[in-house]
Amino acid sequence: MAAVVQVGTGNIGSHLSMLLARIADIDTLSLVDPDSISAANVQAQNFAAGDIGRLKVEALGEALSKIRPRLALQLLSQRVQALPVGVLNCDLLVGCVDNLSTRLYLNQLAWRWGLVYLDLGVNAEHYLVRATLYDPGFAQAACLECAMTDAEYEEIEQQLPCQQELEVPSTGAPAHLGALAAAYGANFAAAVIHRRHQELINRQLLIEARHNRIHFTRYQKNPDCRFDHHSWVTLKTIPVNTVLDLLLGSEASLRIEGGGFLCRESCPACGQQGSGILYLAKRLGGKSCRRCGTAITATADSLRHRLRADSIPEDFLRLSLGQLGLVPGDVVLKECSDRQEVLLLAGEELAAERQKSTCTGGGHDR
Repeated sequence: MAAVVQVGTGNIGSHLSMLLARIADIDTLSLVDPDSISAANVQAQNFAAGDIGRLKVEALGEALSKIRPRLALQLLSQRVQALPVGVLNCDLLVGCVDNLSTRLYLNQLAWRWGLVYLDLGVNAEHYLVRATLYDPGFAQAACLECAMTDAEYEEIEQQLPCQQELEVPSTGAPAHLGALAAAYGANFAAAVIHRRHQELINRQLLIEARHNRIHFTRYQKNPDCRFDHHSWVTLKTIPVNTVLDLLLGSEASLRIEGGGFLCRESCPACGQQGSGILYLAKRLGGKSCRRCGTAITATADSLRHRLRADSIPEDFLRLSLGQLGLVPGDVVLKECSDRQEVLLLAGEELAAERQKSTCTGGGHDR
């Protein structure tokens, strides 16, 4: 049996989830999407008028429970970047998003966990469907970034860590184009689940739907790729209530891949500036200015990407990782001059097992 995480429940994902739920060998399906259903969504996505105003993942979860009551569902109405990365450890990670920065994030985490990653997309203007499968466990496997150009990197959407909602334009694709991408996506997913996907690795399926043409493009691993293609081999489990000072010591540094810590408040309303904060920037929701109550914003000069004992006020060294905004499932990288430890955070009840090590071995424990 297999666990699948699907990110995005729009034009493609709202159709795909219905198909994945019908694959008998998938016993756990996680849906990730922060959006609510609008009137415009009903025309192009697999929702009804009565669903308007509901969270997309909740509406789909209700429908999927009727289709397959015993399917284990995890409905996550958050941006994928704000989730603890442990949530994404699965057998197959599926991205149904056209936001390039989110696709790069999923590509990165797929490699870190050693997950098979299916990247789906549509182009409404040219009536195109795209499906690409990446498998870090395959010798000479290419990643999404292997085929990217400098111009594409320059076009990546820029998002400040304080922005909890990224405004992503609609693809404008009709429902049947998204459904076509979903159908091929489900076919790719079935191949992965049944371990007959080798011929799909390092290849992209491109469908010109307007002309009924199908193309396969072959990719190769790029030796000059900007991504390092490294995977987390061994993870050490520690409790989330571990105190910062105990981890850092005198020489180590801590960082979270793709994230930083807010070290200074910056209030857009009253102009309050201060250093009395140390918090994971991607989880700023709910943090407010101590003077006027306005939501705190983060700027580039208020972020710290590495934490070291000699650069943190002594009071903050007594804080636990949980007090810094981290939660069970987050992964922290502890780096010394000659080594790196990958630390998976668990609940406080595992304090007695803090020396336990877990080998990922390429994804969800089968």
